[in-house]
Amino acid sequence: LVGAILISAANMGALAPLLGDKLESQAAGNSEALAGTSPAIQAAELRSQAAAFDLRPRAAGLARQPLLALLNILLGGTMAVVYAPVVGTAVAGTWMAGMLVGQLGRLVPWQLYRRHASLPPLAENWLVAGSAAGGLAWGVAGIVFFVPEPPAYQIFLSFVLGGMAAGAMIALPGHPPSFFTYLVPTLLPYALNLLVQPD
Repeated sequence: LVGAILISAANMGALAPLLGDKLESQAAGNSEALAGTSPAIQAAELRSQAAAFDLRPRAAGLARQPLLALLNILLGGTMAVVYAPVVGTAVAGTWMAGMLVGQLGRLVPWQLYRRHASLPPLAENWLVAGSAAGGLAWGVAGIVFFVPEPPAYQIFLSFVLGGMAAGAMIALPGHPPSFFTYLVPTLLPYALNLLVQPD
């Protein structure tokens, strides 16, 4: 989780042409102590490989979200049914309603992509927001469905959240902002819950 929190992605390929002569000074202000490089080298690499660093072309694949939303809804429904007897129907139902709203947000970029055959500029923001909403819903599951006894509930929850994180590695790797805004909120609440539990 620490690695996921520390890594973030900026669409540097899109920024390179915009920064022009300021690219080197921007690289100097954002560079870490990396061996064998300098702001001038970083700026030159960014200029020469701007197309490779541009995340926008990869976002089009993410606009096809219906299957991802459907899987989240089906697994969310399963979670709500399994945990309703121990956390209460109201809690499980409220969580499922939040999950549904979050997954509907995933369908906005898909609709935009279908209408325009490419992603309009704000659609990438919808991708990130939909991923964040899904991640938050699963993160809340890591809190409200965290039932210490019987152990079967803990095992099931850990497998579901781990599976959702693993699925994100396959479904969202082409757009790092969407990936990390999904992964961190999905796992962090559950991990913190595990840390504060007595042995």
